[in-house]
Amino acid sequence: QADMAVERQARDLLAQRFPDHAILGEEYGAGDLGASHVWVIDPIDGTSNFMRGFPHCSVSIAMMEDGVIQHGVVYDPVRDEIFHASKGGGAFLNDRRIRASPRTGLPGALIATGFPFRQRARFATQMRIVKSLREDAEDLRRTGSAALDLAYVACGRLDGYFEYGLM
Repeated sequence: QADMAVERQARDLLAQRFPDHAILGEEYGAGDLGASHVWVIDPIDGTSNFMRGFPHCSVSIAMMEDGVIQHGVVYDPVRDEIFHASKGGGAFLNDRRIRASPRTGLPGALIATGFPFRQRARFATQMRIVKSLREDAEDLRRTGSAALDLAYVACGRLDGYFEYGLM
């Protein structure tokens, strides 16, 4: 219900501001995906965290123009942080420019992952990768919001992220 309520609010705001644009949402599906401008919404990434009060979840919205993502926003309501980027315009946390970590190898790296709960057949393979990474990386995290974890990579809080089947 929370996912649907957040998506409905985002859809209403976008439809008011951009009535000719299409919207593709996780909960309510798609409008006219042939439209030149399409908004893509994940209303709550980390729904299980949100429902349990675990403070790591986000709202993720992107805008595609002619099939190419041009703008993206990941909002962390717990920390009131807005990660945003535009193609060719850099990435920002609130109003401050951000950059990914300069780390180029696994030694000392902090890596996050997610376990694809709908693709359990891949779990054994992912665990082998986790075991291998654990030998070289400083540490691993599994927090439950891929969008927020990827934003953390963008600002250097994490050195990397991986997950099978991420969409």
